[in-house]
Amino acid sequence: MSQEIHISVNKRRLLIQAIVFTILAFSVLFGFFVLAEKYDSWGYVWKTLGVVIALFTLIAAGAKLKKRSEREAGLTISKEGIRDASSELSLGMISWGDIQQIDREESLKNDLLIIRVKKNQAYLKKAKNQAIERLLKQNIDQFGTPVVVDPVSLSLKLEEIIAHIDSFESVK
Repeated sequence: MSQEIHISVNKRRLLIQAIVFTILAFSVLFGFFVLAEKYDSWGYVWKTLGVVIALFTLIAAGAKLKKRSEREAGLTISKEGIRDASSELSLGMISWGDIQQIDREESLKNDLLIIRVKKNQAYLKKAKNQAIERLLKQNIDQFGTPVVVDPVSLSLKLEEIIAHIDSFESVK
C-alpha cells in the first residue's frame, strides 16, 4: 500500500459550476435592472439588490475557480490521518487519533462523508472566518461534528473513498 492516497477535486465539475454561477450572476443583474426600469419608484432598491446578489454569486464562482486551480485540493488519506482540502469549509489535517467514527449520511441531494471527531471545539477554532465558523456550527447541530465532506466535488464516489479510508484504518 502506498504512503498516501490523494483524491483530487473534479476539475470539470468545478469549472461547470463556476460557469453556471457566472451566467446566473449576469442574469440576476439583468433581471433586477429590468425590474428597476419597470418600477421607477423602487428602482434604486432593485438595482442595489441585483448588484449585491450578482457580486455574491460571482464570489462563489471565483471560489470554485480558485479551488479548481489549487494543486493540493481534494482529500488526502495517509497514515497520519485525513487531510480535507475539498471545499471552503475544509479543516485541513484530521489525525486518526482525533477521529471517533466515520459515517455515511444521506442528504437530499447525495450522500455525505461524516467524520466524527473527539473535540468539536478544537476544529471550530480552525475556521478561517466567522461565516465559516457559523457553517461549521450548523454541521455540529445537524451531524454532531464539524467535519462533513461532500464527495460531489471529488473525483471518486463515496463508496470508493470509504474503501480507501477503511484500508488505511486497518493499517493504523
